[in-house]
Amino acid sequence: MKTIFLLILMTQIILGSNDFKTTQEACEDKNYDACFKTGFNYSMGYGVKTDLSKAIKYHDIACQHNHYEACRYIGVIYYLYDLKMQDLVKAKQYFTKACKGGDKASCEMKDMIQK
Repeated sequence: MKTIFLLILMTQIILGSNDFKTTQEACEDKNYDACFKTGFNYSMGYGVKTDLSKAIKYHDIACQHNHYEACRYIGVIYYLYDLKMQDLVKAKQYFTKACKGGDKASCEMKDMIQK
């Protein structure tokens, strides 16, 4: 469990250095890695006010195009991020999709929900 959170934290530090406006524009041009980064910026408040609904929106664009890390991040939002948004059924769905795509951290998270 601690390993998963450390990996997420390290990813957050790396992704947080991206210019928000540039990544949002790239997302609009169908760069799905940029959609993931835009969602991440909304989830963490990098360059923009934190907005979990927008974070989910942009992560979902990437997830629908098989960016499995984005799927995992949506699962994390629904599982851990905000108790008002907590939805274990949705979290499990996104973790399952990411796990099937080869994201091992998502497999671990999905297994935690099943217990």
